[in-house]
Amino acid sequence: MRRLFAPLRPESGHLLHLDALRLIASAGIVIVHLSGCVDAGAWSKHLLIAMGPLTLFVDMFFAVSGFVIAFVYSLKIEDARSYGSFLRKRLARLVPLHWATLVIFVLIDVLLRSRNIHVNHSEGYEWRCLPTNFLLLHSTGLLCPNPSFNGVSWSISAEMIMYFTAPALFWVMRRNVTALGLMAAGIWLVLTLGTHGANGWYTWTWNGGFIRAIPSFIFGAWLFAVREAISRVPCASVAFWLCVCGFLVGCCVGLPAIGLLLTLYLAVAFGIAADAQQRRSRIVSMLAAGGQLTYSSYMLHTLVIMMLLNGIADRILDTHGLARNLLVLIAFGMVWPVSYLSLVLFEKPARRWISGGKGKASSSDNFEAAGRFGNVAEAESGSVAHDSASKN
Repeated sequence: MRRLFAPLRPESGHLLHLDALRLIASAGIVIVHLSGCVDAGAWSKHLLIAMGPLTLFVDMFFAVSGFVIAFVYSLKIEDARSYGSFLRKRLARLVPLHWATLVIFVLIDVLLRSRNIHVNHSEGYEWRCLPTNFLLLHSTGLLCPNPSFNGVSWSISAEMIMYFTAPALFWVMRRNVTALGLMAAGIWLVLTLGTHGANGWYTWTWNGGFIRAIPSFIFGAWLFAVREAISRVPCASVAFWLCVCGFLVGCCVGLPAIGLLLTLYLAVAFGIAADAQQRRSRIVSMLAAGGQLTYSSYMLHTLVIMMLLNGIADRILDTHGLARNLLVLIAFGMVWPVSYLSLVLFEKPARRWISGGKGKASSSDNFEAAGRFGNVAEAESGSVAHDSASKN
């Protein structure tokens, strides 16, 4: 039992800054959704406006994902068989918890309908949206003209679509790194100039969120291609924390979303550089250990909010003011043990079963999780292929 519920520890001593950044980002996503439940009186609207830009952490996740996928697979996807193995492992990573939460939301809808209970945003339970959710296509807007079921999972759909395009990106990267960087910059610029304000491309979710993922994912892959140059950036760890703090302060004071997004891109780049330089601190190591909970907390926090706040706080206790805000804090705290139990008892066993692994999780299982990168220092010394193979 003690071994089953062991404390979380970084599975590698390398790239801890990116793991720490992932935990900070996942906490930010939880906070932005909890901010709508806070009873702040006349300040409630201002709180929502200040917390809104935290959703840009999703774009940071896409950049990190582009980096890790390039690191692990850029030299490994050589034919249809290796491509199929890659997709199987990525499905094993994403599908179990996505399908599990989808089933829970469907059951909630059945229960609410059977008791004639009205809910806000009932369009989120439209069954015509079920096929695209099941097939991870609900970031395309096909068949479903609104957010549905576990609304945050649109980004998982976008992520999976980017995985299908990965071999094409690797092909470009092997032939011309500059072209890959120009591709990311060009798409980013076209989207930025072509969309504005409330309809900015960085706000798209179910209505084209897969397009939103493209520039950030390619940018992450490009960072992998230029990682050796990045590793020479001086004071990278300090710059990393300045970018993180600058982003958070910028959210509070209302800086433009595009500037905030660029700050997050810089945080990813400086994080890669800091870890390549082995510039680690105690706080980074502590935060990095929680990086494993990123996906779990992202997918499960909406259920925690629904059960504790929308259900108990609103419909049973009818709380307001201080009592309600205390429940908001409790909800935030509950997300993490729930995520831990999901990771240990459900996600890891399911991933091993789908990917064909047996017994204890190997280092490859752990590495497959977005954000578990491996040893960049070894990669830069010429052992990328060996290191990538040993991680899978």
